[in-house]
Amino acid sequence: YRATDGRMFCVMSFFNGGSLGGDVILRQLVPVILACETVGSRVYLFACDAGGANQGTFKSLRGNRAIPHDMVWLDDEYIRFSNPYEPRRWIYMVHCSTHNLKNMRNRVKESKAAGRKCFLDTNGNMIAWDFIVQIHNEEQLLIDRNGTPTSGLTAQAVWPDRWSTMNVKNAKAAFSPKALLAMVAIINRELKVDKDKTYRVDDH
Repeated sequence: YRATDGRMFCVMSFFNGGSLGGDVILRQLVPVILACETVGSRVYLFACDAGGANQGTFKSLRGNRAIPHDMVWLDDEYIRFSNPYEPRRWIYMVHCSTHNLKNMRNRVKESKAAGRKCFLDTNGNMIAWDFIVQIHNEEQLLIDRNGTPTSGLTAQAVWPDRWSTMNVKNAKAAFSPKALLAMVAIINRELKVDKDKTYRVDDH
């Protein structure tokens, strides 16, 4: 349990015999909510990572309703459930933003021009990790010429191992403003765009 002032408490502990399904998590969640509410600690939010079992729990809490694929902004019925202690109050469901960030990085990292998976934007343009690798490699050449890299991309961020994959700083690096500006600079160079006109806004 995490209080609104940042304090954290272990309310209950459970032993699971090797597997943890969504229905089991649901049976564990309700007593935790009731225990917190009984002593006056109101529960407003249920947060977890996006693992399969947790996804199953979320689905059960929203009445087994599937989220429509074309729904960009979710309606309340998909993101909240009635508080078992006081049904007139709602508890909202969210996935952990830290896990979401690392998951997004992992999916983009798997997207490669010559790989089995490659993401495309709405115009059919390729979104691949190769671009991140290119930026890092070019900056290494810049360092060799006593230049200063600007993207903030380290080797651990570009080629994370099993340990550095868990580091949030590494996961953020590819999506940071500095990395995005480095991408823009390369795109402008390839398109031969005048750098003085890159950020100019024409008033029509």
